[in-house]
Amino acid sequence: MWFYRNMRIGPSISISNISIYDVVSMHPHYRAVQCFLGSKLAYNSRTIYENEKKQIRDYCVDHDNKLYIHSQYCINLLSDDHEKVDNGKCALRKLLSFTHNIPSSIVHHTGSGDISKMCNYNDLDIFIDEYSRTRPKLLFENCAGEGRKVGKDWDEFRLMFESLDYGDRFGICYDTQHGYGSGIHRLDTHEDVVSLFDNAESICNTGITLIHLNDSGKLFNSKVDRHRPIGYGYIWNDVDNMDGLRSLIAMCEEKDVDCIWETTDYIYSDLTMRENIY
Repeated sequence: MWFYRNMRIGPSISISNISIYDVVSMHPHYRAVQCFLGSKLAYNSRTIYENEKKQIRDYCVDHDNKLYIHSQYCINLLSDDHEKVDNGKCALRKLLSFTHNIPSSIVHHTGSGDISKMCNYNDLDIFIDEYSRTRPKLLFENCAGEGRKVGKDWDEFRLMFESLDYGDRFGICYDTQHGYGSGIHRLDTHEDVVSLFDNAESICNTGITLIHLNDSGKLFNSKVDRHRPIGYGYIWNDVDNMDGLRSLIAMCEEKDVDCIWETTDYIYSDLTMRENIY
């Protein structure tokens, strides 16, 4: 029996030398998982052949699982360098082709530079399949407000989605630590959580598709990306602000939003949630 029986939640896993099917099936008590298909800092990614895709699809359908693929950090379609943009498009197209006809989406850091170049994403020709009707294939993740990175607040997200020809093919991945670091939301209270979902749904038809459920190693509005396990950072560190975490999980269950823990010691996040929520 799944402990988190009413939601899809799970870890981000380093694939190393194991197959993607093994990544999906190695934790049967979790129903969501995330991984990179290779190096985080290189355009090239692992090729997934049709027989493994079929294994992944069959397992995910049979167990109501979802696979999230994180794009490489080097991909930046907002760059002034045309070669970097072209390389990024090729890399994203390869990742997107893997997700076709399986319950999978790409999580993507939007990039650094000029937000007016968001139109570059219209060149990706994102596939539409039976799974993309409820969960878009490419999810833009908010940043922690560092440097020239795009996606630090809701105004930027609104501009991003206004630049897209087919906004329903794109969605939002909200990282709780990034939002705390950039100063968007504290998530201490139920009202904070309601505001989070209201803002996302006012911008994107599908609202939030995925939550990167991370605590913060840095203070609110620090403009620093520093993840910690749930209950071991500044967001949810005592009994007084656990109400916000409970409300967040309840709304994720209600709205069918998946969650991924991104710290390597995610077991501590799991324990905190079992002790304080369930």
